[in-house]
Amino acid sequence: MIVAAGCGTSKRLADVQQQLGTIQQQLAELEAKSPSRDELAALAEDLRRHLQALGDSGAARDQRLEELAARVERAASALDGVGLELDDLAAEIEAAQEELAALRTATEETRRRLPAASGPSPVELPSDPQQLYDGAYAHFQRGRYQLAIHGFQRYLDLYPNTDLADNATYWIGECYYRQQELQQAINQFDAVITRFPNSDRIPSALLKKGYAYLELNQRDPGVAQLQEVIRTYPGSDEARLARQRLAELGIDAGP
Repeated sequence: MIVAAGCGTSKRLADVQQQLGTIQQQLAELEAKSPSRDELAALAEDLRRHLQALGDSGAARDQRLEELAARVERAASALDGVGLELDDLAAEIEAAQEELAALRTATEETRRRLPAASGPSPVELPSDPQQLYDGAYAHFQRGRYQLAIHGFQRYLDLYPNTDLADNATYWIGECYYRQQELQQAINQFDAVITRFPNSDRIPSALLKKGYAYLELNQRDPGVAQLQEVIRTYPGSDEARLARQRLAELGIDAGP
């Protein structure tokens, strides 16, 4: 009975994969149509939320798959007569396909192991650490900040103690900073400083934390962070940038 359920999940994954392929084909035919930003925003946000949920594992996986399947079906219906911004939605579809491929592999592996298993066990999505990190960074470089946040956060969930964990934490902060979600950025830069006290990302985290405070019109904590960079890392590039910003504020930071 459990094996049959595993086969049913595999079939559902294949069905959703086929639907995603159909949507991609339809996207290619929409280039000449005028975009509807409201429709895109609602659709992209729904897809993004369900993609993030697919990072979870365990008993809720099948329910989340059903939710994504329903959303994909609605996306397919929405494509009729509606123009979309192709780059943004194509990025969402690409991420969905990556997640579904991982789920397919995990489902097949679980089904093969079921006869010898003594009981249910959580399903872990297999990922190569470097590939996962590089994929998230590629999204960051292309300005796909929400996808980058999702990728870096998944990296941290799976590999919290690797040499790149501090970098992943820092880049999440940069993603928030570039989207002007400044308090979230400050929180992430704080996480770099507190969780990774020996990280070489700390000077940059202090600098960007100071910038974020200043952009929030919180001058005193912003100045304090920039002065901390200069005091603790006097010969760094971040200290030079901190001095420049303080000079723009009319504050003498010294030599």
